[in-house]
Amino acid sequence: MNPLRHDSRLIAVPRWIARIWGMLAFLAVVLVALGPDGQAAGQSVPLIEWLLLSLYPLAALGLILAWRWELLGGTLAVACMLLEIVGFRLVKGGYPDLFGYAVPLVLFALPGILFVICWVLSRRSPAPAGP
Repeated sequence: MNPLRHDSRLIAVPRWIARIWGMLAFLAVVLVALGPDGQAAGQSVPLIEWLLLSLYPLAALGLILAWRWELLGGTLAVACMLLEIVGFRLVKGGYPDLFGYAVPLVLFALPGILFVICWVLSRRSPAPAGP
């Protein structure tokens, strides 16, 4: 088996997993944004919580940008989720429950990490030999 072909497949599979996963995360953000208004229950949301909530669309944008710029987009998605966790800790004085951590981390951070890994692997793989 040609080692160059094996290396390209080694990168292509996680890249496409991250791309599909990123599109699903982006669609989830769009569906939430187009869904019913959260203030319909009569509760007002403080500005700091709006800022924390804005990290989700920003992470989804990072996953879309990662189709072209893997390092930038993947890093943006992971950084947004880390900021969300730290911000939640600072604002609420505690940590969200396991579900509150698991969903954002799995939905946004893992494909972001996959994009960064693909970027690293694509930089390490040798260039194809030309004629």
